[in-house]
Amino acid sequence: MEKIKRENFAEHLARYQLEMVGRVWEDALNDKQWFYNITMTQSQFDEFMKYAIPLTKKIFKCNTSKAQRVLDWFNVNFGLRIYPTPIELNSLPIIKYDKNNKENQENLKMDSNSLV
Repeated sequence: MEKIKRENFAEHLARYQLEMVGRVWEDALNDKQWFYNITMTQSQFDEFMKYAIPLTKKIFKCNTSKAQRVLDWFNVNFGLRIYPTPIELNSLPIIKYDKNNKENQENLKMDSNSLV
């Protein structure tokens, strides 16, 4: 196995994700719709992150927060899609927001205060 460096970091993580779901690099290269056809579950993604965060910290010599940002970048650009998506798992009906409704205004104030 080749030593993992910054230069081959993204490819290593992509290969690792593919191995987790029983695929190989060539499967993704030969499938033009790989992003839709090759997916991972939320639990597989969590397992991947447990592997990837310490590796990222070691390779980039950074703290956990920066490692998370690096992996966010990786997942957006190269990572496998999580299916079903977390939104589908926790889907709630979308409620139309009415700015004239007093209850909505109160909820918005409470939400804003919690961010401060």
